[in-house]
Amino acid sequence: MTRDRFSGLALIIGSLGILVTMALHPSPDSLEALVRQKAIAIGTHSLALASIPISFLGFLGLYERLKKDHVLAPAALVTHGFGMTAVMSAAVVSGLVAPIVAERFAQDLNAQQPLQVVLSYNGHLNMAFAMVFMYASSIALVLWGGAIIRSRAIEPFVGWLGCLVGLAALAGVLIGFLDTSVHGFGLFVLGTAAWTVLVGVYLMRSVPQAAS
Repeated sequence: MTRDRFSGLALIIGSLGILVTMALHPSPDSLEALVRQKAIAIGTHSLALASIPISFLGFLGLYERLKKDHVLAPAALVTHGFGMTAVMSAAVVSGLVAPIVAERFAQDLNAQQPLQVVLSYNGHLNMAFAMVFMYASSIALVLWGGAIIRSRAIEPFVGWLGCLVGLAALAGVLIGFLDTSVHGFGLFVLGTAAWTVLVGVYLMRSVPQAAS
């Protein structure tokens, strides 16, 4: 398997893993629901955590394909990596820490008030990390798109589409249309993942151009 095919496959698998995570993501509305849905929360977020490095491996391959653009390609890779670090932190805080802490202290009557404070703080951490990811990913898509257009290592329309999706996502986050709720975040992930899958398909199918 060539590097491009491997990278494209990694992008597709990573994106599908994130989409499955969002489709199965629990939305507990109480402490009891959080405890009851512990297994689902840990399972879905573990899938997300496994998908993140797979996706980054794919983006590393995309960078290799585009690296003759010495400015935008490395900037896109670094920005995307920064965003992935943030969403990894969000997944750990929301999917691993919160349900375990909730189950540990749910039956302790003396711990109810401190538990609510801890879970509230945990929730704000999760939202902050998710927001950092949304901003970084939006900017990264614009940078990836620009690198594709400049290098022409992939069909330019894929680059223009990346710029469009990235700018639309960034605008949605700025005006508050795309927020860190399950639905807002899910819509954001759906749009960015669709473009990533498209890039993955092109990497798997295309043949690198000869250096001029």
